Order: sequence, then C-alpha cells, then structure tokens
Amino acid sequence: MKPEKLIISAFGPYAGKTEIDFGQLGEQGLFLITGDTGAGKTTIFDAITFALYGEASGEVREAGMLRSKYAGEQEPTFVELTFSSHGKEYQVRRSPEYLRPKGRGTGYTLQKSDAQLTFFDGRPPVTKMKEVTKAVTELLGLDYRQFTQIAMIAQGDFQKLLLAGTTERAEIFRRIFHTGLYQEFENRLKGAMKERWKDYDELRRSISQYLDGVRCDYAPETQTEFAALKKEHFDGKAVRGIELLSGLLETDQERLKEFDRQLGEIETSIQQEDQLLGKARQAKRLAEELSDRSRAQEELVPVLEAKRRNLKEAEAAASVCGQLDQQIRRGMEQAEQFEELARLEETVRKKETLLTGLTGRSLRCRERAASLDQQLTAYRKRREELLGTEAEGEKLNFEKERSLSKKKELLHHMQLLKQLSEEEKKEEDAAKAGEWALKEQERALADRKEQIAGLMELDARLVKQSEEEKRLKELEQVRRRWKKRAEETARIQEQYRQAYAKKHLIRQEYDQMEKLFFDAQAGLLARHLKAGEMCPVCGSLHHPRLASLPQAAPKKGELDEKKAELAALEGMVRQLCADAGHGAEDCSALKEQVWKGINTGAAEDHGALSDEKRAEEEISGRLVALVREIGEIQAKISLRKKLTGEQEAQEFHLNQCREQVQKGLRRLEVIKSRKRETFLRLWEELREINETESLEDFASEDAGDPPAPEVLWNQLSQAIERWDKQLEELERRISFCQKRLDECTLLKTAILQKEQELAGLTDESGRLAVETAALGAELSSVKAQAASLREKLGEGDGKKLLERIESWRSQAQALTRAREQAEKEAKACETGFTALQSAIATLKDQLEEAGEYSQEDALARRAFLKEQKEALLSGKCGYRRRRSQYAAAENNRRIFEAVRGRQARMAAAEEEYVWMKALADTAGGTLSGKPKIEFETYVQMAYFDRILRRANLRLMTMSSGQYELKRQEAGENKKEKAGLELNVIDHYNGTERSVKTLSGGESFEASLSLALGLSDEIQSNAGGIRLDAMFVDEGFGSLDEESLNQAMKALHSLAEGRRMVGIISHVSELKARISRRIVVTKNRSREGVGSTVQVIGD
Repeated sequence: MKPEKLIISAFGPYAGKTEIDFGQLGEQGLFLITGDTGAGKTTIFDAITFALYGEASGEVREAGMLRSKYAGEQEPTFVELTFSSHGKEYQVRRSPEYLRPKGRGTGYTLQKSDAQLTFFDGRPPVTKMKEVTKAVTELLGLDYRQFTQIAMIAQGDFQKLLLAGTTERAEIFRRIFHTGLYQEFENRLKGAMKERWKDYDELRRSISQYLDGVRCDYAPETQTEFAALKKEHFDGKAVRGIELLSGLLETDQERLKEFDRQLGEIETSIQQEDQLLGKARQAKRLAEELSDRSRAQEELVPVLEAKRRNLKEAEAAASVCGQLDQQIRRGMEQAEQFEELARLEETVRKKETLLTGLTGRSLRCRERAASLDQQLTAYRKRREELLGTEAEGEKLNFEKERSLSKKKELLHHMQLLKQLSEEEKKEEDAAKAGEWALKEQERALADRKEQIAGLMELDARLVKQSEEEKRLKELEQVRRRWKKRAEETARIQEQYRQAYAKKHLIRQEYDQMEKLFFDAQAGLLARHLKAGEMCPVCGSLHHPRLASLPQAAPKKGELDEKKAELAALEGMVRQLCADAGHGAEDCSALKEQVWKGINTGAAEDHGALSDEKRAEEEISGRLVALVREIGEIQAKISLRKKLTGEQEAQEFHLNQCREQVQKGLRRLEVIKSRKRETFLRLWEELREINETESLEDFASEDAGDPPAPEVLWNQLSQAIERWDKQLEELERRISFCQKRLDECTLLKTAILQKEQELAGLTDESGRLAVETAALGAELSSVKAQAASLREKLGEGDGKKLLERIESWRSQAQALTRAREQAEKEAKACETGFTALQSAIATLKDQLEEAGEYSQEDALARRAFLKEQKEALLSGKCGYRRRRSQYAAAENNRRIFEAVRGRQARMAAAEEEYVWMKALADTAGGTLSGKPKIEFETYVQMAYFDRILRRANLRLMTMSSGQYELKRQEAGENKKEKAGLELNVIDHYNGTERSVKTLSGGESFEASLSLALGLSDEIQSNAGGIRLDAMFVDEGFGSLDEESLNQAMKALHSLAEGRRMVGIISHVSELKARISRRIVVTKNRSREGVGSTVQVIGD
C-alpha cells in the first residue's frame, strides 16, 4: 500500500479542508513530517489509518474524538485517501460520528458515521463502515492491529511488536504468511483424534463399566496390575484388562471345582435325610390336628341345638307383622285428611289478609283523585295566561333569521372579494416568475444546442481511433509471434551452443583415442622389429627410438563407435545452426514488420531501441493511450446523447412552461372579472341596505357610480357592526319569550300527565271494587269446606296419629330383623359342623397313607452329615472365604461373557486411537514433558528465525555489534504456548536476557530493526502483501548521535527501490538530513485556530 493523495476536512486540529499530495515527495525514499507541537503531525497518520480501518493510528485516540474543535458547525468532517496497491488505485472516504446543527430549527442532531471504497476498474463501490474495513483488510492483507505494528508504527505503540507474546505474534504471522492451513491441519488431526476417541471411548466406557466390577481379591499376582488399569480407567489398555480377566477366570475355575464336588455330595445326602425327617414330622402334625378337630366337633353339638331353638322362637314372634301393616295403612289415610284440613285453614287466613289490603288501597285511590282534580284546575288557568307569548316569539325569530341571512350573504361576498384579491396577486406573481423562468430555460436551451454542436464530429474520430486500435492489436499479435519466435530461436541457439561444445569435447576424445590406437599399433610393430630389418612403416633399417605400447589403448570397435557419435553430433550441429539461422531471419522479418507498424507515418530510427521489450512497451503504451482516448470519445458521445436527450426534455419542458404561463394569464383575467362582479354586487347590496334601513350615514353618498373599494369596505364594516347590535337586542327579547314559552310547554306536559294519572286512578278504583267482591265470595266457600272436614274428623290430633304410625313401623322392623339374625346364625352353625365332619374324614385318610417313620434315626444320620460338612468348611479355605471366592468367580465370568464379543473391535479401535492421539498431541504441542509448541507455531518459528536474521543485520549495525535478537528456545512455563518469545543477546558480556530489559533507546533500535526485518521478509516471501510505504512516529529522540547515524543508514537502505518511509520527529539532525518534508503549522488568526500543511519535494 502506497498513499497517493490525502484530503482532510474538520479533522483533528485541521479546521478546514486540507489536501496532501504525496506524489510531490517522489516514488521512493525518506520524507520527514515536522512542525509545531500539537499542530497535527500525528493526525496525518491518524487520518490514513482512519480512512483505511476506521480507527486512529494509536489506541490513545478513538474515532469519536477526531472531529475538529476548531471547525465551523457547518463544516463536514471526513477523510479521503487515494492509495495504490498491487498496481491498482483505490479511493476510500470515511466520516466519523459527530454532532452537527439541525437542518431545521435549533439544536443539534447526530451525524451517523459513513464510509465508501471506490474502485477505478468499473466495479461498484463498497459502502458502510464494517464492509469497507473488511474490503480494505482483504486488499492489503493486514488488519488494523497488524498494519499499525508493521507498516505504521504509531506514537506510543512502537514497542508492541517487540514485546508481543507467542499468541499475538502467531496471529500476526498467520495473516501475513498464510500459516492458517497448518492450524487447520492441527484442527483436523484433533478432530480425527476426537472421532477415534469417540468410537474408542464408547467401547472403552462400555467395557470399563464391566471391568470395574472385576474381583481379583484371591489372585495377588493379578490384583496389582488390575488396580493400576482401573486407576487409568483402562485408557488405551482395555484389551490388556480383558486378557487379565481371562487368566483370572481359569484360575478361579480350577480352585473351586474340587470344593464344589465334595460339598455337593454332602449336601445331597443331607437333603435326603431332611426329606425323611419331614415325612415323620408331617405324620405327627396330622395326628395332633385330627385330635383337635374331633374335640371341636363334640363342643359344637350343643351350640347347634340352641341355634335351632332360637330360630323357631323368632319365626313365631314375626307372625304378628301382618296385623301391624294393616294398622299402618289405616293410620296413613286419616293423616292425609288432617293435612287437607290444615291447608284449608291456612288459605282462609291468607284471603282474609288480602281482603283487608284491597279495602285500604281503594280508599287511598279516591283521596288521590280528589287532589289531582284541584291541581289540574290551577295549571289550566296559568296556561291560558301564557298563550299570547308564542306569536310574539315567532315574529322575533323571523326577524332574527332575516337579519342573519343578510349578514351571512354580505360576509360571504366580502370574503369572496378578499380571496379573489389574494388570488389575483398570487397569479400576477406567478405570471412574472413564469416569464422569468421561461427566459432562463430558453437561454439554457440555446447553450445546450451550442454544446451539442461542438460534439457532432466525434463519430468520425471514434471510427478512426477504433481502426487504429484494431491495427495496434494486430501488430501486438505480430509482436507476440516475434517474441515466441525469438524465444524458440534463443532455445535453438542454446541447444546449438551445447551441441557444439559437446561435439568439441567428443572431437577431443576421438582424437585422443585415435592417437592411442595408432600408438598401440606402432607399439605392436615395434615389438617385433630387430636391428637391420626393414620397418614396414618407414622402411628404415635402424630403429633408435622404438614406439612403446600404451597401457590403455582403445579397440577398433570402440574407436568406430566414438567416430559414429562424433558424426551424429556434427549433423545435429549443422541442423541446429540452420534452424537458428532461419529463426534469426524470421525474427528479423517480424521485427521489421513490428517496428514498421510502430513507426508508421514517422521517420524514426528505432536502432538500439528495436528490441522486443521496447516494442512491447511502445505498443502497450499506445494501446493504453488509444483506449483512454477512445474511452474519452465514447464518454463524450455518451455525453452528447445525454445532452440531446436533455435538450429534447428541455424543449418539451419549455413548451409546457409556455402553456402554464398562458394558462396563468387566462386564470388572472377570470379572477379580475369575478372580482369586479363581486365588487358591484356588494355595492348593490349596500344600496339596498341604505334604502331598506334608511341609514343616515349613507344619505350623502352618490347613488350613481360605485365608491372606491376602501370606502365601500368601510361602509360595509359599519353596517355589519350595526347589524350585530340589532341582533343582540333581538336575542335578548327572544330569550325572554323563550322562557315564557318553555313554562307554557311545561304546563302543557304537566296537565297531560295529571289527566292521565287521574284516569288511571279511576280505573284502579273500579278494579279494586271488583276484586274485593270476588275475594269475599272465595273466602266464604273455603270456610264452608274447612268446617265440614273438621266435623268429620272430630277432636283428633294428626301429629299424635303420625307418632303411633311410626311406632308400629319400628315394631314390625325389629321382629323381622330378629328372625333373619336367628336364621343366619343357625345356618352358619350347620355349615361349621358339616366342615368339621369332612376334615376329620380327610385327616384319617392322610394318616393311614403317611405310614410310620423314626424321627430319632433321621436326626442322628443328619447330624453325622452335618459334622462332615462342617469339617469340610472349616478346612484351610473356610466356608465364608470359599463362598466369597465363588461369588467373585461367578461375577468375573459374567463380566467376561459380556466383554468377550467386543474384544476384537476394542483392540482395533484402541490401536487406531493411540496412533492418532500421538499424532494430534505432537501437532498440538501437548506432549507430556515437552514445550507447548504447536505445528503451526513450529512453521512460524522458521519464518520468525528468518525475520530475526534480517532484523539482526540492522540491529548489530545500530548497536555497534552489542545486541542480537534471538528467539527463546523454550517457554518459562511448559503449560503456556511457547516458541515465538523473544530474547536479546548482549555480546559485551555474553548474556542472554528478555527484550523487556532494554532501555528506551535500545528498545527503539530493536523495535525498528524487527519491524524492518518483518517488512523485508514479507516482501521477499511474496505472500500477496506488499508494503510500499512505512511510517514511523517519534522514537528518534532517545538515540545518541552514533545510534541515530546507524538508524538513518537502516532507513535509507529500507527506502531503496520503490518504497516510501515517512518519519515524524522533532530531532534537528533529521531536519538537516532529510530534504523532502511535510511541514505542519498551527495558525491563530481572527478567523479562528487551525493547522495548515506545506509539502516540500526535492
């Protein structure tokens, strides 16, 4: 990321809009940001960081604190940064949340935060704060925290990268070096281990639940090992537990088998003797039971006879129940007649009471009727007095309605006149505005037509430039063929050089072999030469120097093979030479065609610039310029089309405006006509009022022409005031009449009510007389019936009769219950006697079948067998111990049967789980007794070591060879994550210690070296992250002169290439050494306080 341009508005100490063009500082090198304290140097870093991530460069300043305190209330707060990354430009704009004045009214409203990231390649922009931050993070490959630690080391945050722990450094390296895949590998191993553990643990827990119940108390050699497995919950050793259980079962079975056999024989004999003893005891019990039953039968005989006598006596006493039933029926009939007599006497009492009430009501009705007659006479007299008021009230109401109607009509016309006047003024204003707008639109339309006329020749230019673009693209295809042919020719030439070199080598080898071959032939001839004999080669008779036979001479076949290889290579060299020549010719022709196309229309000598790379740059540059020009032409054509459409819309709108103006003028004429008519009508109404009312104020007015509008309006207002006074008097008189009319209405209603009430009382009096006569007749009839029934019943009492009936019923029920109880007891005694007889017969039969057994002999034999069993159980093992051992063996057998079927699955799952757990523990850094270094951390350690090597190149220089950074080999606590901790080696005393012990200046040197080393590693690693700019805020003031010199050398080396390094500092030596600067000045004037920026380039 490299900043290109920064625009700041109402941000920090910058009250207005400030623009910083980083392009004036050049493409690379150091530049200094200097100025007054508090002027806003660090704010420049804050603005860049806020634009990218929505936060300030340091944690001290929050986004909500960035609104300028010196800015005007209407000045918007925003930051706009244009930056480049990976060869593309982007623009990001952000505004923080702040209070601004309301658009309407007083007070303030909250301006929401906003952001937008703009692409210059046609992609739609990204909006909203979080989405823009996410997009910037993806573009740069760094989040806010990593950016401030690597690319922008802010004031107060300089040492954070140096002092970061393993966890924080791991997160930074994961993002930068893309080591997340190793973490994913760890997680997958953990997941796979958990899956294996899940399968294994399900089997282990199932088997472990069984194995926990294994008893090995009687096998000490197994008990110790099994206890250890139980303590570990058989984790990874369930199969071994099953094996131990199998061996334990075999031992238990052998130990118990012999004991069970002996004990079983004795138990069988004892059971047989117990059976004989049981039969003897049963015979004795039967005899005793027979004796008891016979005795009980003899005792039951007199009881049975007594029960039979009681039954006969109860049946005799119950024979009188029929007579009692007849007495009860006759008594009930007489009791019903007594009840009828009581009902008749009660009816007589009620009717006598009712007759007395009717007589009293009839008397009260007559008295009330006489009183009502007197009241009606008084009401009718008063009503006759008030009847004359109704006519007077109707006359007054008519006069009132007539006056109100006239007033209402007059007010309506006055309101209409006022409304028409307002509409007239509004239409006149609208007509003037419409005529002005019409003139403005006509002038704008003329300008638009002139603008369109200037763009009419763009189509021809577009066709010409499009043809040129097509020609350049075809020329680019030729250049690519040239490049491809040149690469093929270069490859052939390289093959030619290699083949030629090989041929030369083979030629030397062949010449050497040929020489050795001929030397060998000469040596063979020389071996047989003798003095005085002719040499077959040279014919000489003297042989002073005989040829010697070489030790490793080639054979004739080997020499021929080497010669054939040499001939093949010579043919290949010739062919490659020809191919290279053809390729050079083709390249020359293509080159000529390309440069001819490039230099069309120009007499340029391409000479030394005629290489393919230069041609590519020429064509690419022209294509880019041409595409840009075509784009501009197309944009202008689009603009022309847009302007043409807008022209048509303007013409249409202009015609509409003209129609609207004409309509407005017509409406104005109509309104003026209506206003005149209304005025004349008001004048006529006023004249009618003058004639009707004979008002003296209007007698002097000229009756011919209407007065001025103001005079007419004044006269109308005076007439309305007089009408209001007349209406008040009418209201008072109408109110008095209305009160008298209300009283008359009330009297009429009261008279009607009294007459209705009097008629009702008359009817009620007649009805009561009829009811009284009827009730007297009914009372006489009921009294006669009661007297007749009393004479029939005599002097008897119905209550005493009912008591006698109840006594008869109780006596009959007692006799019946006594008979039933006696019958029940006699039957039960008969049943018991019969059951005893049957039981005695059955016992006699069983006693005969049981026979005779000797209980004493059976007891003696059983005691002997018991002694044998006790002797067996009181041996070495003991009965209780043997029983416990047997129970344990049986328990273990059941457990073994339950787990045996799962043994094979358990062994396979256990082996796979143990293997996967070892892998996961190794990758996760959780091996027992080992440092906690994860697989990802192990990979990051390699990156960290390379970063430290690069950092130490600078730190050793800055510290004059004293300090060297070193990764801490192991953590202080094996339970904590380790591997990326940092120490420093002091070569002056040979000690190694934590970087936290460094002084302020030493920490600055180490931090700067580490940041620069990380930057170098990122660039060399080419992980998609490019740091084309770095910013350092303060820290140089803590360095001495020598350390400052070394730091400047490091920064200058860092700025080589295309990287910019910006430094904020007050150190005077830096101001003298760095010529390119951004000078920030704090200004105070009458207009207010604010900061300004001046960019000073080379």
